[in-house]
Amino acid sequence: MQPIIKNLILKIVQWFIFLPGVFLFSYVMRPILMLILVPGGLILLALIGGAEVRREIKQLFKELL
Repeated sequence: MQPIIKNLILKIVQWFIFLPGVFLFSYVMRPILMLILVPGGLILLALIGGAEVRREIKQLFKELL
């Protein structure tokens, strides 16, 4: 009976260590990924969309700056 309880307690402790690490990683990585993916997506849309999309994106960037 004791090895079962020991293994159960060990698994619970492992999850209490692992789960906060997952949430911390996602909390840190979300802004970094948004800094990379959002401008990259806009550039991809400009390449695919043609001149009318590029014109709108240039106007958007001029308003932001």
